[in-house]
Amino acid sequence: MGQKLNRKCWVSCSGSTPGQPCGAAAAGTSTPEPQQQGLGRLHRVAARGHPAWLRRWCWWIEIWGIDRRDRKNQTPLHLASANGHTEVARFLVKHGSQLDAADNLRRTPLMKAVQFHQEDCVAFLLEHGVNPNLTDTDGHTALHLAIQAHNKNLVGLLLRHYVDHRAKNKEGFTPLALAISEGQEGIVEILLKAGVDVHARDQHQRTPLMIAASVGQLNLVQVLLSYGANISHEDPDGNTAEDYADLHGYWR
Repeated sequence: MGQKLNRKCWVSCSGSTPGQPCGAAAAGTSTPEPQQQGLGRLHRVAARGHPAWLRRWCWWIEIWGIDRRDRKNQTPLHLASANGHTEVARFLVKHGSQLDAADNLRRTPLMKAVQFHQEDCVAFLLEHGVNPNLTDTDGHTALHLAIQAHNKNLVGLLLRHYVDHRAKNKEGFTPLALAISEGQEGIVEILLKAGVDVHARDQHQRTPLMIAASVGQLNLVQVLLSYGANISHEDPDGNTAEDYADLHGYWR
């Protein structure tokens, strides 16, 4: 097979801890450990990135199917996307792989590419018509996952492809509310510049300004105010953003 493969150069798409960034590009995080167990031949080739092998095994793909599933219900396109093998992904899509196939966590190849910071694969999949607004078992869209990964480039890329910035995950967080709760000032500005509603409320009817005030994010409060956030808005109990700051010990 030629050169010896580096086992740390690919991942098998195991789920990440909710709310935590995942992948080598995330600051302060380590690369997820690769896992080979349970992967068939086609999945291993897709994960390691060998388009020449795929072309050689067209007969095998015709017999077993290009969307053959592994034990996590992942297709080869999931693995190619998560590991950043755009040429392999291109081959799989050209030969009919399902763009929006969902794994056991209802994550699509696009979501896996976002989760592992594979910007080239994300761009390729978006250009070929994937649905960026599908949700996983936590209600996250690809945009939520990009925010969890603290990846500004991916957030901007997804916004340019008309992703739904009003979608709420199971916790009721819109992408803007999620970015605020994670203290991502740069991403908050990207979202607001893209026209995200600065007054969009979560499932508890809190505005983004209320959320920022409740977690003591003074810089985010200032950013939101500069984009027209209304300090007098109230939640169903009559609390304003100022009240939220006071209730959570951020009276200043």
